[in-house]
Amino acid sequence: MQNILMQHMEINMENLSYEDALNELKRGIFEVTFKKVNGEERVMTCSLHRKIVPPATKKDPLTETKVREINENHISVWDINAEGWRGFRIANVTGFKRLGGVCSCGKTQNAPYCDGSHSKR
Repeated sequence: MQNILMQHMEINMENLSYEDALNELKRGIFEVTFKKVNGEERVMTCSLHRKIVPPATKKDPLTETKVREINENHISVWDINAEGWRGFRIANVTGFKRLGGVCSCGKTQNAPYCDGSHSKR
């Protein structure tokens, strides 16, 4: 996928593959809309960025990368609002919107969200 995910940009779901979604989730914070198994719609703010995801522990096997990446039909992500691991089936995703990057500079008031507007180019 070309870099079509820009700031606050929703992408065409026909172009979203498992690999693309996983790679993008590792680079920023996203609002993912999907249908739950019971048919309800869910909107989740999530990420797989290394500065957001808690470090892996033996007590919490879901934090282990191997466990999270086994099933290409399902993606486990860190739910920022619930502060826990949640997941969705890629086939059930109806919206995938980039909310921003992950701010490590401390200059944004919306940390951990970063729109890059304060960075020097």
